[in-house]
Amino acid sequence: MHAESGPGPIHRLQSSPERFRADSSGSGFLDRVPEDGAVEFDGRDEGEEEDDIDDDAVDEDLESQGLYRGSYRRMLILYTFVPLTFAILFALLALLPTWAYPLQVVPDFPSVLPFPLTELFVSAGLWCLSHMLRTPIYGLSLLICTSCKLSHYSFPTLLSTLLHSIVCLLLRVIAIPILLIPHYLVYETPTWRDPAFRRVWWVALGWATVEAIVAIKQGYQNIMLYRDVLVTDTHDEERFIEIEDGATKLGRIYGATDETARYGEFPMASSSAGSSSVGGTSPVNVLPQNSLAPAPAPAVESSTERAPLLQRHSRDSNVDLEASLELQVEEDVDQLIAVRKRDELEKYYGIPFVRIPAFIPCLQRANALLFSLGMTLILSSAYLQAAIAHSWFMSPHIHPAEEHSAVYIIPSESAPNSYLETVISPAWPWSSIQLLPVTLRQSNQLLTIGVPVVFIVQMSLSILHSQLVLPKAGVHTVVYIGSLVSLGIFFAGLSVWDALS
Repeated sequence: MHAESGPGPIHRLQSSPERFRADSSGSGFLDRVPEDGAVEFDGRDEGEEEDDIDDDAVDEDLESQGLYRGSYRRMLILYTFVPLTFAILFALLALLPTWAYPLQVVPDFPSVLPFPLTELFVSAGLWCLSHMLRTPIYGLSLLICTSCKLSHYSFPTLLSTLLHSIVCLLLRVIAIPILLIPHYLVYETPTWRDPAFRRVWWVALGWATVEAIVAIKQGYQNIMLYRDVLVTDTHDEERFIEIEDGATKLGRIYGATDETARYGEFPMASSSAGSSSVGGTSPVNVLPQNSLAPAPAPAVESSTERAPLLQRHSRDSNVDLEASLELQVEEDVDQLIAVRKRDELEKYYGIPFVRIPAFIPCLQRANALLFSLGMTLILSSAYLQAAIAHSWFMSPHIHPAEEHSAVYIIPSESAPNSYLETVISPAWPWSSIQLLPVTLRQSNQLLTIGVPVVFIVQMSLSILHSQLVLPKAGVHTVVYIGSLVSLGIFFAGLSVWDALS
């Protein structure tokens, strides 16, 4: 009894458990241990890394041929967030003066269009003028650098950027006197309590709106340049990667098909050579055989072939053939132009445009909007202080202001060349009676210090967005730097109008 129930032979493990499992009788499997799961987890990580490496290799192979992996429809949907982001931010900033800076009395001023359409149209027209002057300014810069024997390509870019920044600053300032904002001021210094603050605010919004519309339109056009070179699945990747010796991209697109060999006809070219590549099928565009080789290849006899190739002599077929050739040549030229434009974009950004995340253009639109507001507020404050100082000093008599305010110029007996001003504004209870020398109002400290600083900031950002720095620094870095600068300029503009106190 005890002898039968004694322990069996003991197997000593002298090697791995895998060997013991193979030698033992029974099911042939060991119980699962925690280490097995760890080994499998590590194996999955290695497999994922290998998949990533394979994907990178496929992307490199595709990009070496001018192709990119992605969905054209998906890129359009993602880029739609750019105008949506700008529209939401524009609406919030448009309502910000009403919510945060309410006015008790809004004086009437003459205007052909209701507020704020006049401010929007004037600033939009001035931005369009600055945009139209970019090409003439660059041509002038190139001419100056050529005459000065400055052969390096960076000199025309730097000079044109400098001149265009000056033009933009001048046009921003010109919008203030065009709208007659200095003639309808209620306060002697720029402040958010003055209705002029809202007018300047809408001038900045109009400038940024037109800039955003043009930039978003250019973004969609840049995506359309990659429509014919996007592949969406593995079948398309293999079809484009496996290239025969001596074949070109256009040759693959316009290669022979089974339909041509069967019926001996040349279908008309489609309106776009890559219009159906997004869906996974490529258009059938076939060139005649005698245009691709010195001599036509002999026709392959087949029971399904109705007529030999290139042996139709009817007049209609000749006309169709000529029209097909013309369309195909035009499409080839369009594709070459698209290749050149894509190459220029990649040189400008440093990476393919379709590789830029949609978040970056959204952030760039927000930066441009905040930067426009800050720049316009700073420049308008400097201009209004200078205009108020000179206009009040030159007039020795009473200057009527708005309906409920008056400004009196009182000559001083002690100093015949100095004047004292008294501003009485009963319509504004928070405005007290002030007796300030006019010489203090004539101080243009903000105009002489603030404007050069603003110009240097705009010049620096323009250089960062130029082809000299952008490909080297990277799109992400430049946009993040622009975010910090735009926020600083925006709050600086609010501070000069006492909007932060």
